[in-house]
Amino acid sequence: MYSASQAPQRIVELVDLLVAESERRGFVFITPGCWGFGCRPQKRSDGSLGDDPSVHSYALACDVNAPRNSFGSARSDSEIATKFPWFPKLWQEYGFFWLGPSIGDWMHFHFAGSPADARAMLDKARREFGSQEDEAMFKEWRAGWQAHEDGKPLNPDWTQGKKDGWRDRDKLLTDAKKPT
Repeated sequence: MYSASQAPQRIVELVDLLVAESERRGFVFITPGCWGFGCRPQKRSDGSLGDDPSVHSYALACDVNAPRNSFGSARSDSEIATKFPWFPKLWQEYGFFWLGPSIGDWMHFHFAGSPADARAMLDKARREFGSQEDEAMFKEWRAGWQAHEDGKPLNPDWTQGKKDGWRDRDKLLTDAKKPT
C-alpha cells in the first residue's frame, strides 16, 4: 500500500525519470538554475512573499533552468516555451502543472495529483522509460561480472533484493557463459 509520506520519494524518482527522458530528447539542464525542494512561502503575483507554504516546501515542485525561464518574463524569453514546446507536454502527461502560460512562471512545474496519482504516474514512467533502480542494478551486476572476468571472485554478499531486480543474477551469469 502507498502512504502519503512516500509521495515526495515517488515524486523524486518520477522527476529523475522525466529529467533523464528530457535529456535524452535534447533538453539541457543548467547548473545552477534548477531546484526543487525548498521550504519557503508562496510568492504573490507582485513578487512579495505570502503566508502559505509553497508547493516547493512539500517536495512537489521544481524550477527548470530558472535563468532562462524566469518568473514574469515574456513568453518569447522562455526557452521552454519557444525552443522546447514538447517539454511541458511531456511533464503534463505525467501529472505536472506548468505555471508558464497561466502566470508567467515559465520555470515552475509542480505535481498536481494525489499520492495515488503519483504512484500511477511513477509506474507509467517506469514502463515507458525504464526504472533507474533497474539500470543501477544492471550496472552493478555488470561491474561485478567484469571483476569476475578479470579473475576476481564474485561478491559473496549479493542479496536477495538485488536478485529480485529486473534481471536475475543467476540467469545472467548462466547466459554470459554460453557461447555466442
